[in-house]
Amino acid sequence: MGSDYERFQLKVAGALARWQAVELRLRELFVRVIESPDWRWSAAVFHAGGSFRSQLEMLHEILLYRLPSDALAKEWGKLKVKLSDQSQNRNKVVHWTFVGTFTETNKETYTYVSMPLGDPRHSKTGKQLTEADLEQMATDFGILQNLVLEFHRRVEPVLVAPDKFSLPTRGE
Repeated sequence: MGSDYERFQLKVAGALARWQAVELRLRELFVRVIESPDWRWSAAVFHAGGSFRSQLEMLHEILLYRLPSDALAKEWGKLKVKLSDQSQNRNKVVHWTFVGTFTETNKETYTYVSMPLGDPRHSKTGKQLTEADLEQMATDFGILQNLVLEFHRRVEPVLVAPDKFSLPTRGE
């Protein structure tokens, strides 16, 4: 299978691939909810939103118009919280520092992801992500991907028609 370092790289890649699937599912939901004449237009808008938080907020705002019931709006709200929470784990994999070291004293290798090295806002390295952490993230991201897909499938047939939009009154 390769070295500890290579195995760890695969764990990082696996977690990132799972997160990419979450973002793909969200983009598909956004494209469907926007209903532009050409799906590429709404996909371009989704990606132009920049950060994940911005993309999530754009989707949230349009869903407030398109969801036909308070129950679905509440369900979306819970899913949005999960997405936001898990995006913090995604940020660790993407923005933290990948470290592979070898110690002369015990001849062991250590591979981990830790808070950004050299960032003056972090006086200590903080919690390091282990292989087990990355495996758990990949699992959690896979579950989240399926939750988004299930939500999309459930709401697609009942979305309020674009010509029936009214200002949202739920959750405000």
